[in-house]
Amino acid sequence: MTPSAARDRFCELIEQPDAEIPLAETCLVIAAEGRPQVDPERSLEELDRLAQAVERSSGRSDQIQQLNQLLFEHEGFTGNRNHYDDPRNSFLDSVLERRTGLPITLAIIFIDVGRRLSLETAGIGFPGHFLAKAMGDREEIIVDAFNGCVMNEAACRERLREVAGGRIEFDASLLRSTSHTAILTRVLSNLKRVQINASDFSEALTCCERLLLLSPNDPFERRDRGLIYRQLECFGPALEDIDFFLAHSSNDATSNAVRAVRDDLARRNQQIH
Repeated sequence: MTPSAARDRFCELIEQPDAEIPLAETCLVIAAEGRPQVDPERSLEELDRLAQAVERSSGRSDQIQQLNQLLFEHEGFTGNRNHYDDPRNSFLDSVLERRTGLPITLAIIFIDVGRRLSLETAGIGFPGHFLAKAMGDREEIIVDAFNGCVMNEAACRERLREVAGGRIEFDASLLRSTSHTAILTRVLSNLKRVQINASDFSEALTCCERLLLLSPNDPFERRDRGLIYRQLECFGPALEDIDFFLAHSSNDATSNAVRAVRDDLARRNQQIH
């Protein structure tokens, strides 16, 4: 798939109503844009195969248990603890191939395969550690795909203490389903962070562009894109994005530092012209 074809397909997919956006396919075209060797259809066929390997049963809770056993025991999907910031953890084709990834990409596999089995699955934007869930026979079953386990409320409370250190109080609203747009935003934000840390600013710019397709007027994403443009010495576009951020978020905690960047950009842009 060519980069332009991947971007066009991404745009087509996210134009659908939020609940109808196919998470797995959209993540696969994200992976394909900068990696022409990626074949989304091949990965979608693998997701089909996984769904077909789950025995059909009349009880939803039994089927969820079988899905967990298939993914986390028989197929060996697990979190990549040793190399958490490996960008491949955010590329769904690599996660399917290597059987390891981030909490959110592993959760997307659980969600997608579950839906192929007609299960009601969803993502949970839990602070610091993305979770998934599925509707069982009597109650929702919460799944930590990174650790390959089912979690009750007590386990969720403990996980929150681990990731937030008491800064966030547990509330049932933390376990609500999150939108598909929010899931894609989190996938791209994770990838952007890894790419910036690796000084891979061209790829980080691509992430910003896709994030802005999801939320065109997000001032913080405009700020980040402006800072990346600055690293790439594209001072005119950088100045435009920084000005947008300052016009819409002038009271943000980062605004003073961003104003100093803006002054530097204005000088550099003037020198060029």
